[in-house]
Amino acid sequence: MKKNWVIKSISIEVEDAKIADRVGNLSKFVRVCLRRWAAFEEQQGQHKTPGVLDRLGVCLPSSNCIVCWPNGVPSEHAFALYKGVDPASLNETTMSLAGQINNPTIPYTGPEVMNLDWLRRQVPEMFEISQIDAKGNEPAIRTKKKAKRRSIISRMLNILQK
Repeated sequence: MKKNWVIKSISIEVEDAKIADRVGNLSKFVRVCLRRWAAFEEQQGQHKTPGVLDRLGVCLPSSNCIVCWPNGVPSEHAFALYKGVDPASLNETTMSLAGQINNPTIPYTGPEVMNLDWLRRQVPEMFEISQIDAKGNEPAIRTKKKAKRRSIISRMLNILQK
């Protein structure tokens, strides 16, 4: 798939330029930052699943609510513990409706239940610098310029010079 690229220039201070030199692929780094900002702007500070927020204190991780999960989402295992569900019962209950009826969730009563601080500490850092692959540049797509037609005099002079 051919990507359409737009070249933008920015003004940065000398200290910022030194940092940019260490990043690698600055364009890719900026694209990641822009996409994270766009997700925040589009959500406009509103929760994605307000009904769940009322019941659980946070939106579902699968909603990718930027208000509840600004740095990424917790694992399904961690979220189950937070909700008071034994993660061992997740496989049976998510399989089918029959699985949910025949294998009710096993309650869990550990210290993680409804402990929002604990849950947020379980979130892997989404904006971890090591995960931004900023090595190498995208290859430029160059179009061949149409060769100028040289005059007969310049072609003859070129032949005579050889």
